[in-house]
Amino acid sequence: MNAEHFFRILSPDRATDIFIRQAKFIRTLFSAGCFTFNIPARALMSAPLLKLTEAELIPEFIIEIQDPETIMSMTDSERELLISHIPEIKKRGSDVWLDDVTPEMTDFFLALNFPVDGVKTDRSALHRTADEEGGLKHFIEKCAQLAPLVVVEGIETVQMKCRAQDAGALGGQGFLWPGKTFLYPY
Repeated sequence: MNAEHFFRILSPDRATDIFIRQAKFIRTLFSAGCFTFNIPARALMSAPLLKLTEAELIPEFIIEIQDPETIMSMTDSERELLISHIPEIKKRGSDVWLDDVTPEMTDFFLALNFPVDGVKTDRSALHRTADEEGGLKHFIEKCAQLAPLVVVEGIETVQMKCRAQDAGALGGQGFLWPGKTFLYPY
């Protein structure tokens, strides 16, 4: 199964359980650096699941809200509840990012004044804006209004990396760089 699809269809309870196991494992590595975890918005809305998540947070962790489209479909009161929970995560020294943001979403999150530390663009945005003069730059500028750190996903070639840098991105992610692999103990 496609890993992205798998994590998108997980229930909030199951996603929180996976986060807890990942967080406990990461703390055993004695490895410095930032670690990112994808968590669905509905898991961060739930007070009991938020409490479980908070118990595992350390300052090197970045919580990425993996499904910004879910936030867009929430009621106003659900969004207010989610937004009210974000400071609880930040109190633990962890950052909160929006993951997989598309150009169509930026105005919504700007109007909402959504409190995030970073934005990761949807990997398709780099490809979709390839033929648009200034399209990627405009998109990154909008994302930078949401949060100080913008990471462009989907970078596969040196040319794509240069295009993202020229457009103002502060970071990139994609198949151009191999990811770290951790061996899990048996």
